[in-house]
Amino acid sequence: MFGVEGRTDPAVPAGLVLAPLGRRLGGLLLDQLIILAPIVLVAFALGLQPGSQISASSVFAISVASIAVSFVYFTLMIGFLGRTVGKMAAGVRVVRADDGERVGWTAAVMRALLPLVLGAVPSIGFALTLGVYSFAVFSPLRQGLHDRAAGTLVVMQRRSSSSAVPPGSFGPPGASGPR
Repeated sequence: MFGVEGRTDPAVPAGLVLAPLGRRLGGLLLDQLIILAPIVLVAFALGLQPGSQISASSVFAISVASIAVSFVYFTLMIGFLGRTVGKMAAGVRVVRADDGERVGWTAAVMRALLPLVLGAVPSIGFALTLGVYSFAVFSPLRQGLHDRAAGTLVVMQRRSSSSAVPPGSFGPPGASGPR
């Protein structure tokens, strides 16, 4: 309960388990490295050197490239597979919040676009992006603002089943403890 009479906790579709925030963060960090690597390689190939002066036009070009690569990566991976490489490594996937089924293209676009658009706001974009993701800490369904806008949940890769081993037991239902 939320502590308000007559209101119940939001429901997670049957058989699904919400992904822990630590797994979500780990997957996101891996995805960011995957996105950043080709951008850095191209920047070096174009002659940019660490510690050198970078023109405003170069900063703009790198920013546009980062946003474009991120948008394409997140939209295609979530749209086609329901997970990114980082989410695969973390053992989580993205599903529709209403029925736990595959995410559609509109939701994949919305989910990718919201953090990118807010992140592009000059001077405060980083803080806004952190806000998008950190909203999951306060949400009963662990939804960031991008999840809420897209109507999605991040859940563990495997569905739970009635034959799963209950917490604290050492085998299938009916099995005794260790011998």
